[in-house]
Amino acid sequence: MYDELSVYVHRSLEYLKILNEMDLESVVYKLLKNAETPMNIEEIADELFFINEIDMGKLGLILNCYDCIHFDGEKYYYSEKEKSAENDIANIMYKIKYVDKLDLFELVFNLLYKAGKPLRVFQIIDILGVIVHVDEQELEEILSSNDEFKRVGYKIYVLSSWEDYEDFCYDLNEDILKFKKKSKISSRNWELFKRYELGKKQVTLQEVGDIYGLTRERVRQIVKKVSKKFKHHNCKKQFRKYIFFVQDLICDYGVLCLKYKKDLREIEKIFGDWDIIEAINLLNLIEDKLIVVDNVYVYTKDKYEHILNYLDYIVDKKRKKFVGTENLDNMYTQLNIEKWREKEFFKSIIQKDKRFYINESENSCYFAEEHFDRYTILYMIFQKIGEPVHYSVVMEEYIRITGEKTNLRLILSYLDRRKDLFVRTFTGIYGLREWGVDEHIFVVDLVVELLEKKQSAMHYHDIYECIKEKTLAKETTVYTLMQLDERIATLGHGFYGLVSQVQNGNIKYYSNIVDANNNRRLGYLLGKNINEYGNTVIAYRLVDTIINSYSIKIPKIFNIYLNNEVCVFDKDHNKYSCSFNISQMIYTV
Repeated sequence: MYDELSVYVHRSLEYLKILNEMDLESVVYKLLKNAETPMNIEEIADELFFINEIDMGKLGLILNCYDCIHFDGEKYYYSEKEKSAENDIANIMYKIKYVDKLDLFELVFNLLYKAGKPLRVFQIIDILGVIVHVDEQELEEILSSNDEFKRVGYKIYVLSSWEDYEDFCYDLNEDILKFKKKSKISSRNWELFKRYELGKKQVTLQEVGDIYGLTRERVRQIVKKVSKKFKHHNCKKQFRKYIFFVQDLICDYGVLCLKYKKDLREIEKIFGDWDIIEAINLLNLIEDKLIVVDNVYVYTKDKYEHILNYLDYIVDKKRKKFVGTENLDNMYTQLNIEKWREKEFFKSIIQKDKRFYINESENSCYFAEEHFDRYTILYMIFQKIGEPVHYSVVMEEYIRITGEKTNLRLILSYLDRRKDLFVRTFTGIYGLREWGVDEHIFVVDLVVELLEKKQSAMHYHDIYECIKEKTLAKETTVYTLMQLDERIATLGHGFYGLVSQVQNGNIKYYSNIVDANNNRRLGYLLGKNINEYGNTVIAYRLVDTIINSYSIKIPKIFNIYLNNEVCVFDKDHNKYSCSFNISQMIYTV
């Protein structure tokens, strides 16, 4: 703790020395250096009787701002020994309290005078900010309205009494003319270089050569020669001020946005009739520090690359999660992004990255490993809800987030398609598989499982009795779903079997109810096969109600057309003759 405060204190004192080094200081310094015993502030004031008026607050500031003047709790004395951190901490509040009362104009004037060189507004704020709060708008008003100060660049000021500051005069066209003359670059070679190297539209050496009647190799040589001259250290020195200018604008605004007139006005003052993007490309050729994004934003290259690396980092750190999430405000803080334009630029970067999705209503950013699609949005919705819900709730949230028109059937198909992510926990209820919830078995899957186990046909009522403890579905629902499932064959009279069993001819009659008087037991198909004469033989079990009705229904599952004589035998091998009713597709016994 003391180490950090000590650094802060010494930095404060360093600036205090610059801002408050006046005649009174040298007198106090000499007085204490020559004094034989320590003195309190009143005794020091008495010794300085020859000074007409002493500001006691300023005197206290002087006594506390130098390492060579020490305070023992009561009196001050001179010593070459370095002050302890505790001693500095004891006086720091007093110093800052007094400095807050100093006139801002006087502070700025003294700072520039002591610095002896031009300072940018943000540099002045940074230095003064150690000891006193400075409002940027107030500071700029003082600098621009007072004759003691002179602006020599974008937010760069000097004292008006200083005369020669050509390095801070901006005229890109004039500097280019001087450079071309000094480097002996012809107008044709300059235009050729500018078209190939600086233009917004990428062109080939051949295309440039065709315009000027040169070979592509000759164009390459000219471009290389001019580029080499631009990269010379003398050229860098001449044009670096423009790089600093753009960097200062970016520092001030967060990012330069070429669709805002305010940004354009400031740049056009410096670049004149130069195309802004071409000018930036020229500066990058000299020193590669800037980047133009989407022909709209101008940003520093190191910050841009830092953002890209940060996005890769947060995607990597999500580890095994299918979708990660981060609050936008947290992202701004981690990237030190404060200004609204820079936030807008940052979001534009995210929106172009297919791994990311911004939810403005929640001020959140979601991201996936490779591509953020409909499945990642559904996953995100379940994460937010935190428990299994009906898919209609998921659909409503999906529409709210994306604004896309969709329907329940599509949402249901999305959920069923990604069984690695989503699990059906009950009829119409879904959750995330990673939650470890039990998967609900579909009603028809229960029916298929039962029929495979029994290896026989069953009446739908018997089927329901066997599975009703495993599902909350009603009997009518089970009946309806069985008829719609392609794996299950409807065999007539309420009986059902598996299509695979019927087609293989190995289905058998089966009943859970053994009551002989149950009239719904009409009889059932045992199977079919081709006999030695090539005829289709259907084994069908008959009961009394069938015999008495003198008709037999052949299930459509057999897909056969009976156009020959049909013989019917009962279990005692008694033969019955049949006639075929064409309209009803029924043989009458």
